[in-house]
Amino acid sequence: MSKKYYKEAGDIPISSLISISDTIAVFTPETSNAKICDLLKLHAKFAKYVLEKCCTAGFAIRGAISYGQYSVVKNIMIGPGIDECASWHEMGNWIGVHLTPTAQINWEREKESEPCICKYLVPMKSGLKADYCVLWELSEDQFCELSTNVKALLPEIAAKYMNTQKFLRECVWKEASTGGKK
Repeated sequence: MSKKYYKEAGDIPISSLISISDTIAVFTPETSNAKICDLLKLHAKFAKYVLEKCCTAGFAIRGAISYGQYSVVKNIMIGPGIDECASWHEMGNWIGVHLTPTAQINWEREKESEPCICKYLVPMKSGLKADYCVLWELSEDQFCELSTNVKALLPEIAAKYMNTQKFLRECVWKEASTGGKK
């Protein structure tokens, strides 16, 4: 996917991925030909793919997409873009991927449209809300299976599943029940 936005790279892969335990980090450097919204679209498409694959395999995951400076050496990641992403990832109170404030500000500034990114008030553990998230799909049956495979939906994790169900009802299942029309 990154080759679409980085034609000057030729056959060189631009985006890089690091996986440490349950953390997946994807990095794409800014180049002269790519707009910030292109970077955000690229990461949203990747996040959609990972979310759908993990959830259908029974792994409830969450994440965040940020925009900012970073440095990666082997498996060491540092920089304000990393710090923001890690902090906002931890705050998510749902299964899904949302945009951090820097990503949201840049997304709104460029006023792009992307089917993988939707406006939705994502609940955070702090009570704040993120305004944008990755639009991913999971059927009602798949969600039921994902949530019932948890040993018990205790109060400390139940909100994550209830918030995800609300998102899916409002953004995914609603479209399916109306034949794609809102």
